Amino acid sequence: MKLSTPSDVRAAVPHLIGFRPERSLVFLGLTGGRHRLAVTGRIDAPMGAADAEHCADSVAAVVLRTDARQVLVAYFGPLPTATGHESDSEERDLADESTVRDLAGLIEDRLGEAGVEVVAWVWEATEGRRRADETRAPSPVEVASVVAGHRTFGSRAELAEQIAARPSAMRPVIAETIARLDALRLPTEDLFEGFEDLLDLRGQWDDDIRTLPPLTGQQAALCCLALDRFPIRDVLIGSIALAQEPSYEDLWSEVLHIAPEESIAPVASVLAIEVYLKGNGVLARCALERALRSNPDYSLAHLIQNSLDSGLPPDAVRAGFASAMAQIQQDAAN
Repeated sequence: MKLSTPSDVRAAVPHLIGFRPERSLVFLGLTGGRHRLAVTGRIDAPMGAADAEHCADSVAAVVLRTDARQVLVAYFGPLPTATGHESDSEERDLADESTVRDLAGLIEDRLGEAGVEVVAWVWEATEGRRRADETRAPSPVEVASVVAGHRTFGSRAELAEQIAARPSAMRPVIAETIARLDALRLPTEDLFEGFEDLLDLRGQWDDDIRTLPPLTGQQAALCCLALDRFPIRDVLIGSIALAQEPSYEDLWSEVLHIAPEESIAPVASVLAIEVYLKGNGVLARCALERALRSNPDYSLAHLIQNSLDSGLPPDAVRAGFASAMAQIQQDAAN
């Protein structure tokens, strides 16, 4: 799909990042003679001039890790002010357009030093005014997104709700089952065998294109307990990185809906990795937020978060996990 006007960029952004942005700076890196998309990124919009330098540095850090040679930048939200307070009137908005232009200049300088050109800068004040996309006809990008089966959420909060805890009478049952199985001190091999049987069962239902039955409490407990064992978790992550496993995104999401909060850090972290490798950094961050609420010290979640913060592209993360998996297999063989 070709983006040739600022309106095209505005219309495309929600479908590229998965939700309609507010208070966001979105950047699209382009590469090659046909200007193919190399990277899509979103960061919180700066509240004032004092935040602009950090914002520009963050954009450059991500873009310069890719082979992008041109960048489109789109700003969504209330226009920032020199004092860091949001603009509260159209007159104030107009007066503070210079702050946005200063931010654009900083980004252009950071990228220009590395030979990357900002070819378009688009902004849209999304608060205090009618949003441009509330009354417009569907764009070609929106139509293509729907045809491809992609879902665009109304906000980041709405997207995060897809993996949020939901009221469930099964939660205490799952907690009791986890405690009971944990007390048995099952060998990792036996736990792995039961976990693999569950994954195989889910795969068979997917192959038959049938509606999956709801998880039982014992199955949800098995997922939490199995992924809490590092050998099982790491082998699964390696298989996901090597594309040796089908997608279990729906399974992890269902566990996150019903499992006890104190048990979901491993599951949320594996979900974060799976969607990160698919290029969905926004959902990955939502999953990491759940993981770290469950266990603020969970090291795998911090590792993934650092990778996202550093702007590591999915292919680099995939290569890292694949290398680690190869080392694990070599150590096991020796």
